[in-house]
Amino acid sequence: MKKALFIGFAALAFVGCTITPEKKASSIVEKAVKSSLYHPNSYDLIGTAVDSAFAPLDDPDFFEKTLKLYKLGLEMESCDREMKHAKSSMAIWSNSYSTFSRNEYNEAKEEYDKCVAKMESLQRKGEKLGDELKGIAEQGRNYIGWKVTHSYRAQNNAGQTLIGESIFILSPEMDEILAAYNTNDGDYENVQMMYEMMIESAEE
Repeated sequence: MKKALFIGFAALAFVGCTITPEKKASSIVEKAVKSSLYHPNSYDLIGTAVDSAFAPLDDPDFFEKTLKLYKLGLEMESCDREMKHAKSSMAIWSNSYSTFSRNEYNEAKEEYDKCVAKMESLQRKGEKLGDELKGIAEQGRNYIGWKVTHSYRAQNNAGQTLIGESIFILSPEMDEILAAYNTNDGDYENVQMMYEMMIESAEE
């Protein structure tokens, strides 16, 4: 009888001391969130959801390379506009023979050549990043740790209470933050858009 009671109390003590994944995740991400707030004392937890994290889409390296590819795309769009503008200027001044016209044409031609060289460089970088992303994706869906979605209320620098949401990628042991993202951040939203495009392209 005494042995049974002892085992029962020991089991209860063990259960009481066990830290669930949600609690462990909340503990580590709360510190990170509070350290980034203007008014840490205003922090109010809404909820924490814990799920397994898998490469490639949860891989921080894959995220960073996708973001670089997105920004390269923006640079290429800007460069393409500059090329068209320079080419248009060349066409305007190509049939004029005054010194002023020749100078304008030469300046436009120089700008056009610079844009062409820049576009070629951007395309090479884009192809390299594309190959790197493809290589990561071809490794398949692999477990890399934990994906934690953390929602909270806190005051911003103007004293307004807003709802925030952050996503953290934690190591398998939940002892290290591998990456952290603000879901309202433009970079995060743009990468998610790129992911959707990649998935749609793969399904075609």
